[in-house]
Amino acid sequence: MRKDSVILHQQTQQCLTLLALLHHTGQEWVSTREVADKLDISVYRARLRLLELQEKGRVDSNRESGIKGKALYWKRINA
Repeated sequence: MRKDSVILHQQTQQCLTLLALLHHTGQEWVSTREVADKLDISVYRARLRLLELQEKGRVDSNRESGIKGKALYWKRINA
């Protein structure tokens, strides 16, 4: 496996783990920005990893309208 592939896989697993931990602490939905900040990755990279997980049926998303536009929130399915 190439180094880039390993890093992408690790980031995807970290997203899943983070969503599960937050779910267990009572925070069911978390924004893309929160995921990115907690994993110390860019918002763009976090969104890509979360979209991959959504395609695999591992996470669900929800758009919420706010003052700055529509934030995307995520939760792990069957966490």
